Amino acid sequence: MTYTYFFKTACYLILSLVLPAISSAQAPTPIKAEIVTLSWEGNIKDLWYQGSKAPEKLDVYESGFTMPFEYSGPPNIAFYKDKAVLALDPEKRPPPDAIAKLPKNGGSVMLLFTADPNDSGKWDIRSFDNSLSNFPPGSYRIFNLTDSPIQVAIDKTVNPAIAAKNLAVISPPSGEAIRDIMIQIAMGKNIAYSSQWGHRDVRRATVFISPSTRGEGRLEIRKFFQAVIPEGPKP
Repeated sequence: MTYTYFFKTACYLILSLVLPAISSAQAPTPIKAEIVTLSWEGNIKDLWYQGSKAPEKLDVYESGFTMPFEYSGPPNIAFYKDKAVLALDPEKRPPPDAIAKLPKNGGSVMLLFTADPNDSGKWDIRSFDNSLSNFPPGSYRIFNLTDSPIQVAIDKTVNPAIAAKNLAVISPPSGEAIRDIMIQIAMGKNIAYSSQWGHRDVRRATVFISPSTRGEGRLEIRKFFQAVIPEGPKP
């Protein structure tokens, strides 16, 4: 009887030490991030996610980046169309309509929403570094979303190839602050895109290059301009 008592006591003691440790190990470390969003096709209205204190609503637009919002929580954000789902215990919630996987160190993040090809009404989300530290005014941040390297020439200057699923920030040669510049994009030895763009030194340009649905070897180019906010006088 004494042996049984001590055995049970030892088990309770072990469990009291081990279970909190397991729970702590399973809980993801919260992060802090400043997030902007963009929809690849069509506006997305009324997505809900769990904020630090209450459910928060997110709208995503095709025409341009949303205003940055502050996020604090686990690195994976589950989005739902139905706000009521977030009132359920996490283990009782249905699969989310979209999941964003943020960098473990948080920071400045861009989320690109694309329609899930395998599930209508749901989205895939790609997460990108949105820091401006290496993105000076007047430059072009180019995301290569294709499966092949591409080469970009800006204002007749050919730049190093951008690897598949990678990005590069390119500053054009110096010139007039407001001017037209030639843009050419090549895949292999073939020029897949050629055009003139209006350039302004007082804005940043984010460019996405993806495969086109209109034919093999063709590209779809989308660019989004962001005005540079001038810094105020230092105190």
